[in-house]
Amino acid sequence: MPIQEPCRFAINAWEAQERFGQSGRRAGIGASVVYLACAPKSNAVYMAYNAAMSDARQSGSLGVAGAFKKCADQADEIAGLR
Repeated sequence: MPIQEPCRFAINAWEAQERFGQSGRRAGIGASVVYLACAPKSNAVYMAYNAAMSDARQSGSLGVAGAFKKCADQADEIAGLR
């Protein structure tokens, strides 16, 4: 499920409780909980995060890539910070 999908449901549930009070809260949040509990999920995000953390532990702190440094320097100059 794309990340936008659960976010949209959570936001809709929040807006319903804001607009309709207790009845909207119960119906909106209840429907969102049931939908999210039954929706297919992907383990890919957790696996990618765990792999990145493992790499970070093994490699330690690495320097910032040159392309990112150049971009940050340019942004600082545009913002008048340099």
